[in-house]
Amino acid sequence: LTGHAKPASHPRLLDVGCGTGYAAAAIREAGWSDFVGLDLSVGMLAIAATRQLYGRLVKACLPDSGLEASSFDVLHCAGCFAPGQAPPSALDEFVRILRPGGLAVFSVRQGFYDGVEGAAHKQRVEELEAAGRWKILSKRVVPYLPADGVEAYVFVAETFS
Repeated sequence: LTGHAKPASHPRLLDVGCGTGYAAAAIREAGWSDFVGLDLSVGMLAIAATRQLYGRLVKACLPDSGLEASSFDVLHCAGCFAPGQAPPSALDEFVRILRPGGLAVFSVRQGFYDGVEGAAHKQRVEELEAAGRWKILSKRVVPYLPADGVEAYVFVAETFS
């Protein structure tokens, strides 16, 4: 995240799939002081609230975030794209809620993305780029569940509309 965005240039941050707020401390440590967490689980959001790091927490299920268009500068999303989780249309919602020039930083389990189950996600990533909605600035492989040998792609995409 911090390799591509800084609080000064991208102050309005959304943590999609924030869950219990696991990433919130790192986001705060990186310099963001007032950011929004979004998750579909009331129980997870309740735990995130106890961390007292988010400016606001939103209960929503992607692709229908209910958030205003172009309302964020940067979006962080870890662990939402795997079997049975966020649909490919969630990527369209990322584009909608980010301002032009905004950054989506998101992970997708490598085996899922490269396999049959994740084919629609891969296709949507590519379609959004081909349509000029975003440009993939970076795609790298990182350990995701190291004890299980599972890796993920981390994408950085800049939005155009």
